[in-house]
Amino acid sequence: PEDGDPLESTVPLDGPVRFAATEPGAWGVIDFVRFGVPVSGAFLPLDLVYERPGVRITLDAFGGVPMWSFFVRVAATGANVLTLSEADVTLVGADGTLVGEAIEVSGPLLEIAPGGRIDGALSFEPLEEIRGVSLRIDVGGPDGPAPLEIPLNALVEADAGA
Repeated sequence: PEDGDPLESTVPLDGPVRFAATEPGAWGVIDFVRFGVPVSGAFLPLDLVYERPGVRITLDAFGGVPMWSFFVRVAATGANVLTLSEADVTLVGADGTLVGEAIEVSGPLLEIAPGGRIDGALSFEPLEEIRGVSLRIDVGGPDGPAPLEIPLNALVEADAGA
């Protein structure tokens, strides 16, 4: 953070680590196990782009261990500052009912200047069932763009097509 105490986080690596030679005499980590799942299998690359007047949201990837994390790029393509908070990011059922609340929205996504683009993550507790569930992103600001709803089934289909 810009002020205050630095943040520190510890993540257990509880399994094998895979290395590969990057050049003669040098090695790099290519995979490791975190929370019992190889990282190579914990992330789905997506590269899906959604646009509304004033905003472009790119869903770069999905990580499912230990919580669900949607890695996004949000661009303010209009003349207004955009805002995003935990209350603006939810999981909703097919009938619009709330089925999951964001437990974290990356700090830099809280405010996006006109013409700006910010990368971050939207995190949730995992759900048992995704049928009919959508990720709802309601970017705010003056004359805010219409909320975006991304069916989670579309993410599964994007992964299957990769």
